[in-house]
Amino acid sequence: ALAAIAPAALVLTIIVLRFDAGPTAFLPLWSDEVVYWNEATVFAEAGFKGGYVTVHEQPAAAEFSRFGPHGPVFAIVQGTIGAIAGWRPYSGFLFNIAIVSMAAFTWFRAGRAGVSAASVALVLGFWPLLLYLPTHMQEPTHFALAFLFALAIDGRWAHRTPSGLAATVLLLVVASLLRPPWALMIVPLGWRTGW
Repeated sequence: ALAAIAPAALVLTIIVLRFDAGPTAFLPLWSDEVVYWNEATVFAEAGFKGGYVTVHEQPAAAEFSRFGPHGPVFAIVQGTIGAIAGWRPYSGFLFNIAIVSMAAFTWFRAGRAGVSAASVALVLGFWPLLLYLPTHMQEPTHFALAFLFALAIDGRWAHRTPSGLAATVLLLVVASLLRPPWALMIVPLGWRTGW
């Protein structure tokens, strides 16, 4: 558990030391962060009946989607959490800390390498994770997905049981809906599991 929360602890420590601030002081700043926050807020408040979230005032080409070019899945996930727990300007940061820590814990706990010096160094030394963790960007979610795909490719869950296979397929579908290139994971998953 300590290894899994180490990236969050490191980022929070740097924030306190460098900016004398806590996670609730963080606001969406980059244009994509603002869009993601706005989409999650709209979904939390109005579900699929919310207004359009657009980039350059161009609504989505798919008439059923009121969300921006990144699609509705990320907004649905965060907006559902927001509808239950409330959605504040800093909620994306807390979401990122939670999802990365849970995925890293799962990877450390169930992966073949476990909590080795190399795996901890990988997690603490992967600067894109540390850079994007205190943001409201999608990237930390994709890093969390990478931990879970590593576990699936490792073979510790993917082909051992029918429920493991179903979990892997569900992970692949959700990840691909978030960012279509994740569909390419079918190759290493299929190679490893013999699909």
